[in-house]
Amino acid sequence: MKNTILHILSANGHGNLVSTICMKDSSLLMAHNVRNETPFHQAARFGHKNTISELIRCTKSAFGEDGLTELLRKKNCLGETALHEAARHGHGAVISTLMEEDLELAGLVNDDSVSPLYLATARGSLDMVHNMVMKMLDHQITPAFYSGPKELTALHAAVLLQNQGMEDTIIHILSANGHGINLVATICTKDSSLLKAHNVRKETPFHHAARFGHINTISELIRCAKSAFGEDGLTELLRKKNCLGETALHEAARHGHGAVVSTLMEEDLELAGLVNDDSVSPLYLATARGSLDMVKNMVAKMLNHEITPDFYSGPEKQTALHAAVLQDIGT
Repeated sequence: MKNTILHILSANGHGNLVSTICMKDSSLLMAHNVRNETPFHQAARFGHKNTISELIRCTKSAFGEDGLTELLRKKNCLGETALHEAARHGHGAVISTLMEEDLELAGLVNDDSVSPLYLATARGSLDMVHNMVMKMLDHQITPAFYSGPKELTALHAAVLLQNQGMEDTIIHILSANGHGINLVATICTKDSSLLKAHNVRKETPFHHAARFGHINTISELIRCAKSAFGEDGLTELLRKKNCLGETALHEAARHGHGAVVSTLMEEDLELAGLVNDDSVSPLYLATARGSLDMVKNMVAKMLNHEITPDFYSGPEKQTALHAAVLQDIGT
């Protein structure tokens, strides 16, 4: 690796010796190994917050603020800064220290177009993500700040841990996990277009929240969408279909999440009449899984609504009634 002595000390967290060495030869702060890593990369990877602080102090003393900024933005052979290293390995204190010195670090992506925020979200570190987002609130950000791999869109920010490779946005992640309601609102305030972003399965954040039954997240997404796009914009978003032709209501009905079904239908009853690519309606899915209370609730909401055969459509010309018979659901 051809590490310098400063690389080695930084990797092992010997902050006091870092100071002594830098006083002898400050040029070592700028030295990189064969992977183009600086001592900052090494200290950040192993979470040595005190060493990072000492490296920052020494750099400011030797090269000034501009020199520190230049050094913090140095990229390794993967195009990653020290902030990427800290985010990937879950070192929140190091992240805070680095971002306090240079917020623009959060907008520098690696060679795969991955941002530090993407990495923090991908590892499921909600506190770390929250801290990073809060630091960005008063800062002008670009899509690069939450960029993810493969350049599917400029909005892709993180990968859902259970679905590697689906290129979900950070809102997809938070929606699927049902936590960080305030964080969802904060991020949507910064960029409401994330509400419309879809992954490679054409799923919106609504699909994710509905699948896992996160009623509070669904409610927050609805509120944010109304605020950003109005009632018509919300309706358009709720009717978005994934690659199987399914809406968020299909997801909620299939997985038996009655509260989510109720909330979605209160916003748009026509959702119940949208069938998937196999001509299956949400009511059919609810009936097929034997969720009597959910079926009763859905039917009750439709009573004063003009319905078409699509509302109770099933596969191969079956209907919800066929499903009810198969499940032996009573009236």
